[in-house]
Amino acid sequence: MYTEHPGSCSTTGAIGLERTRFFPRQLITPDDLIQDQIYFRDKLRRHNRLLHGWGVVCGARIKPGTGECEIVIEPGYILGPYGDEIYIDQEVTVNLCQQGTDGNAISPCSDMTDPWCSNIRVDRQSNKPYYLAVRYAECQTRPVRVVGTSCGCNEIECEYSRIRDSYAIKLLSELPSTYADPMPQPNLDDVARCTPDHACPACPTEPWVILADITLGAGSKVTKEGIDCFAHRRHVVSFANYYYLCKSTTLPVVRSIFPGNGINLNNDQALLREWAQRPLLKITFDREMAMPKLSEPDAWLRFWQLRSDDNLTVVRRIFLALSPENPPATDESGFTATYQLRAGAQELFQSRFLIQIRATADTITDTTTPPNLLDADFSGTKLSSEQLNQVWNVTDQTTLSIEILNNLSTTDATLPSGDRAAGGQFHSWFAVLG
Repeated sequence: MYTEHPGSCSTTGAIGLERTRFFPRQLITPDDLIQDQIYFRDKLRRHNRLLHGWGVVCGARIKPGTGECEIVIEPGYILGPYGDEIYIDQEVTVNLCQQGTDGNAISPCSDMTDPWCSNIRVDRQSNKPYYLAVRYAECQTRPVRVVGTSCGCNEIECEYSRIRDSYAIKLLSELPSTYADPMPQPNLDDVARCTPDHACPACPTEPWVILADITLGAGSKVTKEGIDCFAHRRHVVSFANYYYLCKSTTLPVVRSIFPGNGINLNNDQALLREWAQRPLLKITFDREMAMPKLSEPDAWLRFWQLRSDDNLTVVRRIFLALSPENPPATDESGFTATYQLRAGAQELFQSRFLIQIRATADTITDTTTPPNLLDADFSGTKLSSEQLNQVWNVTDQTTLSIEILNNLSTTDATLPSGDRAAGGQFHSWFAVLG
């Protein structure tokens, strides 16, 4: 059974913005149960109308049908002027030269009470613009017998148990009053501007949404050229097809370091002799790193010599420079940058050494576009953040607490570095103790 939808922004029978409050021993009536439906339905309609506006959200394209006076409406989603959802869930073929007894070209909820009443033939003028429009409609469905009546099921003894959301389609000869001709383009500056007269839009006076302007050819023939889906179609902005994509980016990491974390070079005499001849620090990454960053290690890479003296830690900064004999290169182990220690080999014995890497901002990045910051996190010592900061700020030589030397001990951390987040701090140590 077809139900005419009221031309209003609020449902008939709505009582302000009230929702039902149930309490024990309350006598419940149909109005009580329906009121909550009205409350939430009007809330949704108001939200749609004032926040999203009205018009075609997606789909509902028009194309010629197989018959001379036929068009086909593709599935689509539309917001009506009063905030109602209009959902066309499948292709609909409309004969523009016919209309039902209710005046609509087509309505899925039309109540054909008289089987002898077929659709009425309507003569359409050629070369005259018509407006194919859709509006929200409701239909009552699923009749059930009312308790206490006879076994029949006429209009008196049965009640419809459901209300179905539907729509009605009509070919209008005049443009609805809610449309301007020509349609003005909205000004985004006006939408974004904060002005004192930024009032809420008034409730529209007509329920129709124009899908297309249609001009019939000779003999009421529908042609592709006679369908204009842009002249008066209002489009509602939708972000359904837009989304953020968090790229699964693999960040650069430190694969290995030489001398290795926690080792004492004195335990390997061959390794000690090699290192004593040319004191070097080698850092191997999993990929090629940006050369300008490698050439300026002071911003991200620092090296200190630590010794014990009178229950204090003597901290001496040793500066680094890329080795000209061993320029950064890639081999089977990764991309290795080799740094010379600007200190004599004899000065480096009977000492411990601390290496820190701090990947912040764009201090050390790979060569991709855009560049990825090193994922540096690696805790190879037991030094606290405060102690690491104290050492990081040593620019020449100073004395610090003996606890710094005591905390220069091995942890269970293993390489490669990283916590899957760009940046971070790396600290490792080794010793040359006999």
